[in-house]
Amino acid sequence: MNYVDRWAIAMARNYQKHASPHKGYQCAHRVFHGDSSCSEYFCQRVAQEGLGPAIAQMPPRFRACHAASLALKALPKRSRPERDREGCLWLGEAACCVLEFLPSCDG
Repeated sequence: MNYVDRWAIAMARNYQKHASPHKGYQCAHRVFHGDSSCSEYFCQRVAQEGLGPAIAQMPPRFRACHAASLALKALPKRSRPERDREGCLWLGEAACCVLEFLPSCDG
């Protein structure tokens, strides 16, 4: 792994540690599918394949995250989790704010 790859992972980890906890929701892909968040997926791809290929793989991931967000939003009212006052859906330990103007969310 070269310097640029390490820098990209460090920036993503910085986001995960300092920004993500304060935004009030988690990645819809992570909540819906129960696997890694989009930022964790990015770190994994950079570590395994390098920054260029990782960047190329993110648009499909963000589309999948957006689809997960829509699926969470489309849950029937009876099975839909409660929203807190910030509008976040709580599913056990995870939450996802379904924001219309964001194509994906991350965390």
